[in-house]
Amino acid sequence: MPDSDMRVRTADPDSDAEAIAAIYRPAVEASAATFEERAPTITQMAARIRHVLRKTPWLVAEDASDGVIGYAYARLHHERVGYRWSVDVSAYVRPDRHGRGVGRVMYDALLPILRRQNFVNVYAGIALPNPASVALHESIGMRRRLRAGRLQDGRLVRRSLVRHAARRTSRLANRADSVPKASRRVLTLVLPEASC
Repeated sequence: MPDSDMRVRTADPDSDAEAIAAIYRPAVEASAATFEERAPTITQMAARIRHVLRKTPWLVAEDASDGVIGYAYARLHHERVGYRWSVDVSAYVRPDRHGRGVGRVMYDALLPILRRQNFVNVYAGIALPNPASVALHESIGMRRRLRAGRLQDGRLVRRSLVRHAARRTSRLANRADSVPKASRRVLTLVLPEASC
């Protein structure tokens, strides 16, 4: 059960980068979950937050007495036009707050924002084993799509944000002026029936 004095708000790159970098650092240094070799500095984290906020949300969970305790954000899945309705999501929670529902609360705030921005698909990459992350992402309706990786076992999970995503995207993909022909095939492959 999440703490009652927790609130979720948009991240401020200037005032939140230090806390966000501190939350992220152990994931980089103690595991392969982030697929990064070095934790970003505070300045680098602030730049990441600014970059993401230009197109998609970056949220923080904040405890009234304890500051930032977690963050979640979405970024474009790929820059190519055929993926314009798809985002990747990530959530990180301070280790002393794991297992208290903080990740779920942040995703419950993030997904409606993404719907309002007209995104259709949400993806998350999870380095395995990571049962807590798998459980979090499955709790918000994400399902396993593929298993990949030679050096690091991983899982890509997906969720549709709209009920008739395949039909809507199919109509849009058939407009020759909307999506290049090669991208139309990709759209058809990445949008199976909606699961909302």
